[in-house]
Amino acid sequence: MSVLSNFPAIPNRVAIACEYLHFLGSKGDLRENVEKQLSPLKKGGNEDSESQDGKADGRTIAGFVVDEILKLGLSSLDEERVLRLNDEYLCMQVPEGDWANALRPILMAKLVMPEHAEKSDQSSVPEALSWLLVQDPYSTLPFSGGIHAEQIVRQLGQQDALRTIIGNNQRFQNLIYWARYLGLAERVSLKIGASSADIVIPDPTEALARMLPSIFVDQRELSIQAFMQRAAEYCPVLDGGVARVRLEDRLMGDFEPKEGHLSRSTSLALFRLQARKLLRLEKPSDAQARILDLGKAHEPVSHVRYTAPEAA
Repeated sequence: MSVLSNFPAIPNRVAIACEYLHFLGSKGDLRENVEKQLSPLKKGGNEDSESQDGKADGRTIAGFVVDEILKLGLSSLDEERVLRLNDEYLCMQVPEGDWANALRPILMAKLVMPEHAEKSDQSSVPEALSWLLVQDPYSTLPFSGGIHAEQIVRQLGQQDALRTIIGNNQRFQNLIYWARYLGLAERVSLKIGASSADIVIPDPTEALARMLPSIFVDQRELSIQAFMQRAAEYCPVLDGGVARVRLEDRLMGDFEPKEGHLSRSTSLALFRLQARKLLRLEKPSDAQARILDLGKAHEPVSHVRYTAPEAA
């Protein structure tokens, strides 16, 4: 079980559980007591209303969330069943008590880096996120209805493991909750006449925006190759990253990546970051370029310049 198959274990619930354990301090409390105190979690009513609610197999939602924070290495359980937040998180400074934001870089590393994901029993998450980022942001991907499963079959084949990992609606929706939290996707509600529908847009803009100070730590301008290499080191589900390459090696036929092109999701993110005036995308005439694929438009880019105010 991972955050994809443990339906109650969505980001806001993980953050609430960690916040409460932080409040308890180093003494912690019996797991049973912690779950009782977190029992309001089973009342849901937020963005995960289509996920598993109430009790499952005689257990509360809080119990499933505790399972996941243990696997993620955020907390530990001793022989007397006392549950504590691990020391490195007990000493965290959390501005304005925003645990969801404070945990984001920690959970990002645990869920997108294959070596960390494997240690946390989340080995299926990097490839699922990689698959999501291979999808076309200019083509409708419904939040529910099973269209994603059909796309997995077309792109990877009926027998591919990903068909089981995120093939059903609940697992796919948990993937989207986590992708959105990590800044790798958006979920948008569209109203068409009297009906409405939620769609998913693979878009790593927010994740890349948070990485920019680290990517440009020693330079304000990088070649597009160096930029993408550094981005993929921080987030291996992006173009060129270890997890992404493993997924792309399984794509069939027309779905294989085009040589010299960035994926549409990464191209969209770079375009949006330039619109925010965080980056400037440049193409000197004598430099090697990569092609941004913006759907109907294709733009060559050879260098990326960091233009955020703090970079000046």
